[in-house]
Amino acid sequence: MPFPDVAQIAATRRRLGITQHKLAEESRVSQSLVSKIESGRIMPTYGNAKMIFDALERLEMESGGVGIMGASGPSKRHNLPLPDAIRHCTGRIGLVDTTFSRIDTASIAIKEIKRLASKVTIRRYTVPGIRDTPLACKLLIERQRCGVVLVTGMVSRKGIEKQIENQAVQGIIMVQLHTNKHVITAFFDEDEARDRRKLYGIVLDRVRKHSQNALKLLALPASLTDYAGFGIRQGVRDVGRFKV
Repeated sequence: MPFPDVAQIAATRRRLGITQHKLAEESRVSQSLVSKIESGRIMPTYGNAKMIFDALERLEMESGGVGIMGASGPSKRHNLPLPDAIRHCTGRIGLVDTTFSRIDTASIAIKEIKRLASKVTIRRYTVPGIRDTPLACKLLIERQRCGVVLVTGMVSRKGIEKQIENQAVQGIIMVQLHTNKHVITAFFDEDEARDRRKLYGIVLDRVRKHSQNALKLLALPASLTDYAGFGIRQGVRDVGRFKV
């Protein structure tokens, strides 16, 4: 597994509005260790880094964006916390992947969705390549009654594949307009990273985050408003708001 980017720990913790003590408590590590990692004084073991990132991910999902600080403190928009809305959701998510991809992205998405929402029904549709994904999305929505569809796919380094990706995206947009359902794309290409471990880390992060977005759109769409304007990214670290 790729080593987590520990440089994200401090920024994510502050964005969630939690203290080092709270993060250490949730991660089951010492506060001193969290402090040393954030200041760059030490490099944690993979196990410790994973426990910290797992805790941050859990705290973010439990807050449903509540930890994002605004002018008047953390935002608390919803009476029903987002995790409960997701946990008790019984809707259907369509999942489209391709045989062309060299990474089993659908399995990553399934694991993430089931981790957060065991009652959600997943309908998987595997097609040969990205060009085939729009029709698969349409069939999942119309025949399988999926409320949201997540599409994952890989593009090679060849220029023609970029054109095919653009065609697929246009087709997916048309599916959304014709069905009035959201279709989220988690595409990636081989030249995003030359190192395979780094590429896998990008894909893992992107698919997991878009799986969470699919659940939010299915269970409580208004929750995404809490994230508006915060420079949220999938596959790389969040960039945050402009400082003016």
